[in-house]
Amino acid sequence: MTAQACLAGMVSSMRRGGPWLTRAVIYLCGTLVLLYVANRLGAAHYKATDCKGDCGFAGLEGLVWSVIALPVSLVAVLVIELVLHRRREAKR
Repeated sequence: MTAQACLAGMVSSMRRGGPWLTRAVIYLCGTLVLLYVANRLGAAHYKATDCKGDCGFAGLEGLVWSVIALPVSLVAVLVIELVLHRRREAKR
């Protein structure tokens, strides 16, 4: 399966599911990207500041940064959904 076919299938399934499914997929992808970036940044930070010789704990600090980033992304999703809800209510 090519990436284009996968993307086309995802878009058509989102159209059937409605706008809430589209937002859920976007939120999930954004959260996963944020967790990956936080992990890489945490490991790089450890290597740049605390690493002397063996850098075996770099992955652990990356994991800590990811654990901190998870509630941050959940709060961001909540704020976005609240703003969207208020805009929909204001239009009524």
